[in-house]
Amino acid sequence: MRTRLVLNSFVASAAIGLCIAAQSPLFAGTILSSTASFSASGTSANVLSWAQFDTTLGTLTSVSLTFSGSSSGSFLVNANQGVDASIANPKALIKFQFSAGTSTPSQLSGNGSLSTNPSAPATVTDGNTTTFTFPSTAISGSRSAWTSLAYFEGTGSFTTTVTNGISGITDGSTDYSNVSALGTATLSYEYTPVPVPEPSTYAMAAVGVGIFSLISWRRRAASN
Repeated sequence: MRTRLVLNSFVASAAIGLCIAAQSPLFAGTILSSTASFSASGTSANVLSWAQFDTTLGTLTSVSLTFSGSSSGSFLVNANQGVDASIANPKALIKFQFSAGTSTPSQLSGNGSLSTNPSAPATVTDGNTTTFTFPSTAISGSRSAWTSLAYFEGTGSFTTTVTNGISGITDGSTDYSNVSALGTATLSYEYTPVPVPEPSTYAMAAVGVGIFSLISWRRRAASN
């Protein structure tokens, strides 16, 4: 009787252990990242391709896109709209435009204020042009808040079209064909992996099967 109680207790413990072991720990906060370099010159764009997050890996909890780069060169302001053009706090821009998809995110952009250039007046008289030259200017941007994460989920890919530009010019056209931007961008997926059985799960299962087999054998032996 005592032997049977011990065996039953051991079996119960094994069963509980099996259930606990089957619940593999979920490592929330696992991050999958990819980095790409970009270069945009004038109106020429650079298209970057990114893999979507495969949901068979787990549950996507957050997405972040960050970039760091610089812009340099010169742009021409043409006062060709019948009035004087104005230059107020000009900034170099780097912009990321997402390809169309489910809940397509809005454009991500960053800017860097350009250093004062004495040769560039605050206004350009109607009918005239002026050139603004600027040294390498650091530009960065990031986003981790999205309307929906569905855009990033799937087994395909999406693209971001990288372009540059100049802001701060009013009542005139801007030619920035001599402006170049370059840098790197990183896309990160944070997710909770699906449960994966640990080796202890299989070991405990084997113990449980062995104990049940032993009990069955003893019962058959006792009935004979």
